[in-house]
Amino acid sequence: MTLLKLKVRCFRCLKEVDKMETRPVESISKDPRYECFSCFKKDLPQRGIPNRMVHHELYCERCRYKFRSKSPICPYCNKSDQLESAKITVYDLL
Repeated sequence: MTLLKLKVRCFRCLKEVDKMETRPVESISKDPRYECFSCFKKDLPQRGIPNRMVHHELYCERCRYKFRSKSPICPYCNKSDQLESAKITVYDLL
């Protein structure tokens, strides 16, 4: 089996890069658009997205367990139907 290294053009920096080193980006037209990973990493702080995934502080009412997780699933019961946000303010109590 041979692997073809297809070259595509990054729509931000307009450089020819391997398709395996890009990510597809939605476009208005039906033509596919690609963004190289170096442009993607440069643009993260401008979008307000941190480089790491966000951990959510959650509370499972079924297990009565407070935890932090990237995915909204309780680690004990493996369910997400009775999860609440663990950050409680005074306004939530009123």
